[in-house]
Amino acid sequence: SEKDWLTGGKADAQGTVSGRLCVSGETLLDTSYGTVRIADLDLVEHPDATIETLKGMRRRITALIYKGREPMIRVTTYDGRYIECTRGHQLHTPNGWKYAGRLDRGSRLTAVAPLRPSPDYPQSGGSQAAVCSIVNIEVRDVWDITVEEDHSYVAQGLVHHNSSGRPNLQNIVKAVRPIF
Repeated sequence: SEKDWLTGGKADAQGTVSGRLCVSGETLLDTSYGTVRIADLDLVEHPDATIETLKGMRRRITALIYKGREPMIRVTTYDGRYIECTRGHQLHTPNGWKYAGRLDRGSRLTAVAPLRPSPDYPQSGGSQAAVCSIVNIEVRDVWDITVEEDHSYVAQGLVHHNSSGRPNLQNIVKAVRPIF
């Protein structure tokens, strides 16, 4: 089923799955205030924090969203980049957005920052990174950000789709950092 595909066929202790879409709390964001784990991003202290987007622009991060817990996969590229995310998280490819769980070995991802070619896969380099492995990992906290205008962001050298900010079940805030 589609829900099994999104979650890798895994469920929580109560047998439920949500299909939450995004990245683990360990994901590194290069913000205008420095590199920070997404789980540690503080938009109260830095309400004007920006991040690079697919269009190469720096745009303001308008929301940090904790989405609960979900099974994750680790997508690793031949040049050493990796991201831990849900299967339904979208990464940018030369052909547009693609679900992480639909990638295969050799799939190309849009990459930012210089890449070193790999002797195992010399076509890596330029503005693309080739996937060398996709492995299931354990259930982790799921985090997302909303970025104004472009609705994309660069994390760990790869281009990610973000939450739209429009009300939907994916964006029900479970926890936020206190503002007082």
